[in-house]
Amino acid sequence: MSRLGLKIFVRMSLVVMVVFALTYATNRYLLPKYMVYQHKAHLSELVGEIEKLGAEAALVQIERLAHEYDVTLIHTPYVQDENELNENVRYLLNRQGITLSKFWISSWSMEELNHDKTVMKLYNQEKLNTSFLVAFVHKEGTLFVMGDTIAHAMDPLAMANQFYVYITLGGLVLTIALSWLVARRIVKPLAKLGDTAEQISRLSFQQAEVKTGDEIEALARSINKMSANLEQSHQALQDRNDNLRTFISNISHEVKTPLALIKAYTLGMKDGLDDGTYLDVIEQQTDEIQHIVDKLLHLSRMQTEDYALEQVEFRALLQQCLMQYKLALEQAGLAWRLQDEAEQTMVQGDAGKLLIVLDNLMSNAVSYASGTMVAGRLYNEGSTLVFCLRNHMLGRLEGEIEKLWEPFYVGEPSRHKQRSGTGLGLSIVRAILHKHGASAYLTWEDGQFSFEMKLPLADGSSDAAT
Repeated sequence: MSRLGLKIFVRMSLVVMVVFALTYATNRYLLPKYMVYQHKAHLSELVGEIEKLGAEAALVQIERLAHEYDVTLIHTPYVQDENELNENVRYLLNRQGITLSKFWISSWSMEELNHDKTVMKLYNQEKLNTSFLVAFVHKEGTLFVMGDTIAHAMDPLAMANQFYVYITLGGLVLTIALSWLVARRIVKPLAKLGDTAEQISRLSFQQAEVKTGDEIEALARSINKMSANLEQSHQALQDRNDNLRTFISNISHEVKTPLALIKAYTLGMKDGLDDGTYLDVIEQQTDEIQHIVDKLLHLSRMQTEDYALEQVEFRALLQQCLMQYKLALEQAGLAWRLQDEAEQTMVQGDAGKLLIVLDNLMSNAVSYASGTMVAGRLYNEGSTLVFCLRNHMLGRLEGEIEKLWEPFYVGEPSRHKQRSGTGLGLSIVRAILHKHGASAYLTWEDGQFSFEMKLPLADGSSDAAT
């Protein structure tokens, strides 16, 4: 038997034994007193009726009263002589078939009767194994004697208690069987849940199939839900670790090349091979490293610093950004087209940070565009302002579109600096939009790259828009 089954057995056995002990004590000590109490109450009712009827009426109805209350009921003239009174009562009781070995109306009882008080006494008849409960009532010169026989119940109660012992032993046997069945019903699913929890602790996120229709099944559902959530969190953590390794690899790649060039040209200078351009190359590569560090610091600040959110006219910010890229678009042979369908463009945001977002988006569009046009679209959707930017790109991005959010990840395989940059632009964009409570999406279809972001409209703007 399992430990849980043993606990159930012990506790159920204790319940059975406590019930038996209480039953035994009740039968042994309380039941006899309760029987006497019931007989006294019965005689008290008869005494009350005689008191209510009066002596003459009670004498007329004495046979009815004796039959109705099922007691021995006699009457005799009340005399002050103690011996004579006792002899008269004994004689009348004998005529009723009541022979008492221990019976006497004491002087104390007569004194009480003289004051018209009811006297009730219990006479123990040990040889007959009974007791005789008698109530004496003195009414208008007549002594009414009411008696009720009480059989001693100790022998029957002893037999009953012995029978209870047998019942208790049988109950313990039944308890063992029930404990085994209950423990099996409870322990088996709990053992399954324990195995599931053990597997989860080993990062094997399993599900427990438990159908009991009770709290154990509810517990199983909670564990299964926990397992699923832990699996998702574990996968997310693994993805973050993979992203971290990729980040370290990418930043190492970005820094390794300029450092190698700096070292090579430094050694060349030591060997006297400088043709007058070595310092320029070293300075250029140092600037490249500084640019990467600045970008990383910029990304860190965008993720941690506080933003001054206020009402910002997004259309005006877009026009400001386009003015800065007008010449770059012309040099790249790109035309700009904006489909402006928005009724409200007042958003809740930080103007400086949103301008950084637009700058990074336009920079990527100019650097990676392979067609002749960069298209934008503005429109309202519920309580948000949606801005889309589309352009055609060389290469294929199927399966890696979400990786573009990662720091130092670039979609250009050649990683040529003039085309790919550092790969931090979209990471900065996502960090800024996250602080604004905005959502952003990247899509790739048929050689066309699309960026979409949804900014919350400023208070009052959404109502005006609808």
